[in-house]
Amino acid sequence: MKILSSPRILMIVALVCLGAVFFFPLWQILLKAAQFPGGLQLYIWVNKISGTDKYILQNINILNHYIGMKAIHPDSIPELKYFPLITYVMLGLGSIMVWINKGWGYLSWAIALAILSILGIYDFYLWLYDYGHNLDPNAPIKVEGMTYMPPLLGDKDLLNFHVQSYPHWGGLFLGLAIIIAGLAYFKKRSKRELKGSNRGLNRHKPDISNKMKSSIGLVLTISFFLLMSCGTNPEPIAFGKDHCTYCKMNIVDPKFGGEVVTTKGKIFKFDALECMVPYMEQSDQEYAFTLAIAYDQPEKLVAVDSLQFLISENFNSPMGAHVAAFREALTFKEDHETYDWQSLKSHLSKNR
Repeated sequence: MKILSSPRILMIVALVCLGAVFFFPLWQILLKAAQFPGGLQLYIWVNKISGTDKYILQNINILNHYIGMKAIHPDSIPELKYFPLITYVMLGLGSIMVWINKGWGYLSWAIALAILSILGIYDFYLWLYDYGHNLDPNAPIKVEGMTYMPPLLGDKDLLNFHVQSYPHWGGLFLGLAIIIAGLAYFKKRSKRELKGSNRGLNRHKPDISNKMKSSIGLVLTISFFLLMSCGTNPEPIAFGKDHCTYCKMNIVDPKFGGEVVTTKGKIFKFDALECMVPYMEQSDQEYAFTLAIAYDQPEKLVAVDSLQFLISENFNSPMGAHVAAFREALTFKEDHETYDWQSLKSHLSKNR
């Protein structure tokens, strides 16, 4: 057991625990009901969402549709793309800390990982809140005053379902990585103080204020750059794969569609502007980007304030409102009224 008292070995063990998040889910949500004897088990990974079988997401999305909850499409969740990158960065930084073998490095890494873990849990809470509260008003099943937010931690009854939400092995390994890295710091510090005592320096209190300042500065720097990597940037629509957030249809026509990105980095995609406008009206979220596909530049997402919008029977938009967005509408505008984004929203609201 003496080898485990080495700070460097402890830090390596902490890195192994962090790497385990790629092999075990971070969180699990279990839905139990009479019609599902085995329950529906949903696993949240650092880079994907899965279940006990490949049809779990499909079954949950069908159930969610009836109560107005949005469908879960992992490809549209930005966290599943940048969380793995953050993990790789932390593994790389941890390896550097093993190499330099300094107590302040172990402490900085442990604090940075703890901060990022807390932010990740908070982000998970925001997702649960959004899915449970932002409901389609036209849902087949409506219960006045009812929301369907699963618990972040614990048990809860939602209609005829009993929902349980707890960390899985990946989440436990993540917490263990923080604890072990902290233990490496204390082992390193105790060894340093023991060495100072053997040299007759025990009469003086160790001055660690500068090292602590360095640790705090490093933690803030690491957190800043990692959070900067969690941007709120749009992403291209994958035609034929992505689904419309509002109507749940496949997005297939490259001349129509839109996308909004919230200030929290959540991305919502639409197959038509007549879907995007009502969704935005019903949602109280704040948006960092509001984009639409340009009819004259297929597949290209453009900020709506830079576009002109025309309504004509010549434009077969997916949901039948005949709306098209243009970078240059000179070919059509003589025959049809041109709208800017604000006037288009007003027009679609009145004619819905």
